[in-house]
Amino acid sequence: MYKEAVRINPRLYQPYLKLALLYQGKGDRIKAIEYYKKTVSLNPKEPISNNFLAYDILEHKGDLKKALIMAKTANSVLPGSPAILDTLGLAYFYLGDYDQAVMHFLEAYDRNPHNPIIPYHMALAYHKMGRLK
Repeated sequence: MYKEAVRINPRLYQPYLKLALLYQGKGDRIKAIEYYKKTVSLNPKEPISNNFLAYDILEHKGDLKKALIMAKTANSVLPGSPAILDTLGLAYFYLGDYDQAVMHFLEAYDRNPHNPIIPYHMALAYHKMGRLK
């Protein structure tokens, strides 16, 4: 259905986003990235795609400054999203700005205390700051 929508009108970003989410759900990172990139090319501020791509860059130690820009873009559209705040925190963490990282991790945790990855990321930052042993 979504591939048909893309065929009919390749300028709409929403079908590409849906395909990206479907491939992500199936665990096909390569296809998901392909469709997230297409989504961003059509709608540069699309927050879900920017956040996913930023997180993927961070996980694979890519261009950290690009990841930060993408995470900031996502946050400008969906401020306060715990997933985006976590990605922002992780970008600052990898860039060595641990104070900014903790600030974003704390806000993400306040908004979603049930996500175990957020306190894990926060602990990594606190450890780098010498506040955990």
